[in-house]
Amino acid sequence: MSKNQTVSFFITLSLFLFTASQTVAQNQSRPTWFSFELGHQEYHGDLGNEILDFQVGYDWTIGLSIDRYISNRLDFKISTSYGELDYNNFFNTSFLNSQVLLKYKLLGNRQILNPYAGSGFGITNFWNNRTASGNGASFHFPVQIGVDYHIKENVSASFHATYNRSFSDELDGGDFGGRGHDDLMIYAVGIKFSLSKSKDSDNDGIKDENDLCPKIYGSSFWGCPDTDKDGLYDNEDDCPSVPGKKTLNGCPDTDGDGVEDTADACPDQKGSYRHSGCPDDDEDGVPNQIDECPDRSGVTTNNGCPEGVSPTPAAKKLTPDMATKVEEISKNINFNLSSSVLDSTAQQNLDQLADIMLNDKALQLIIRSYTDNTGSPSQNLELSLERANTVKEYLVAKGLDETRIYAFGYGQAKPVASNATKEGRAQNRRVEFQLYYK
Repeated sequence: MSKNQTVSFFITLSLFLFTASQTVAQNQSRPTWFSFELGHQEYHGDLGNEILDFQVGYDWTIGLSIDRYISNRLDFKISTSYGELDYNNFFNTSFLNSQVLLKYKLLGNRQILNPYAGSGFGITNFWNNRTASGNGASFHFPVQIGVDYHIKENVSASFHATYNRSFSDELDGGDFGGRGHDDLMIYAVGIKFSLSKSKDSDNDGIKDENDLCPKIYGSSFWGCPDTDKDGLYDNEDDCPSVPGKKTLNGCPDTDGDGVEDTADACPDQKGSYRHSGCPDDDEDGVPNQIDECPDRSGVTTNNGCPEGVSPTPAAKKLTPDMATKVEEISKNINFNLSSSVLDSTAQQNLDQLADIMLNDKALQLIIRSYTDNTGSPSQNLELSLERANTVKEYLVAKGLDETRIYAFGYGQAKPVASNATKEGRAQNRRVEFQLYYK
């Protein structure tokens, strides 16, 4: 080989080594494929055209290629082929044809039979063509069409035809007039092997790429178990560790009131959706556990007792200043969208509420939490209860007895502003406090 041919060969070899070491996905689980190819090439130049003649002489090639996945429709390919080219014994040229291609897969990546078309750029080194002036290298523009046939998980067969439009007129040993460039057509068949295997981490027969629970052995179509044996596989079960009802996405409903336990403030008492799963026997809108007259219909402002009826004979009343203070505190307990995390402003205000209740052991607190209408009603009900419990847990952590605090979530019910605006939704994501003596 000449010096130029040697340099080109080592450039091609370096590209192969780089490609083999960078495994980025041919279908994300089998990223890179290596192919060995046998082929036949045909000449089209000044001396004539034998494309599609399929004349067998010295016109055989052997080749190697590596394919790398880019996307469901695109692959990157680098290949090299060695062969000898002649035309009716006028010349006999050895060549090394190397190229890089971008392949477009016509049917995507998940078909057994996968036709494609591709193009790119390449270089052809040639020598021993009987004239020293013809030895050298030429850039070429390849156009390739082909098809890959998937045989098994990590083996495919391939066939392709590549027309190499050369920028040289020296492949046949000289410029004999006519076309001004000598082109090359290569037909090849090959066998492709994946350079990486699909993993099945949990050994359940479902490859990780298709397994929704890749680390846990499962028997479902998607490779997930049914941990709680409730008839719903874990990938469909919102409460995968506790047996539940299919109608509640696998979550339990101990009291059978239609409100799943995770969103039920009274999971052992049959209640209503409106009251977070708690009962309201007198149907006055005040659930039993905070209704001081549970057997008589009353009003919310009088703790569930009728107007004019004192819930407690000697009940104390909040001072106007204390009532105003509690109202100011509640206005500063806001939440971000879909969040139940207290910010620093909310914590500072809850510290003030905790101090009020620590200084007067007779005070009781009802927490009512609401959301905006973003999301489904069931999700909002659960989120509002989470927020109410977050406030309760914060106050308990400050030293309050949890039996003095009742937490309820009402979801998106009773908005105080329009949910059509960002500002209105922010106001509806609120917590209301009712501080009273018992």
